[in-house]
Amino acid sequence: MAYYIFSITSDKKLTFLDEIVNYREARTATRSLRTDQPADTSDVIKMTFAKSQKEAEKLLTMEREPRPIGEEF
Repeated sequence: MAYYIFSITSDKKLTFLDEIVNYREARTATRSLRTDQPADTSDVIKMTFAKSQKEAEKLLTMEREPRPIGEEF
């Protein structure tokens, strides 16, 4: 399993950026990509842990239920 990094546009289009096995390296790469983005972009950089790139794409595009109001973190 690996960490997959994607850029997600406002219309939810995914662009694969990188695949990294080590968590710390993936976290650093994701943070670096976020800081290097132009200020006027609405794209979001996300990292996810998955078995394959296809599974990572599925996880990032899946609709999630909103958290109940008052739920603790």
